[in-house]
Amino acid sequence: MANKSNKTRLIERTNYKRSKYCIVGIPESINNDVDQEIFDDDDFYHKLFRDYIENKTADVSDVTDSTQLGKQWLQLQKLRTEE
Repeated sequence: MANKSNKTRLIERTNYKRSKYCIVGIPESINNDVDQEIFDDDDFYHKLFRDYIENKTADVSDVTDSTQLGKQWLQLQKLRTEE
């Protein structure tokens, strides 16, 4: 039963309007903060992105060649600025 409530809570979290945007066809005065038509997976995306960057950072720590280390550092900096 607890697993089902956690799943329901997780789904409800994705229905919150967290960003400022307008839904086409709905007047702005009617826009609610919660809408089942919204699917905001921003939390999930940022968690995946952080894990990816941490993984790239871990790969850098295994390198001893200074040239390769410099190339990977530049790639990591490029990834961080893309966020």
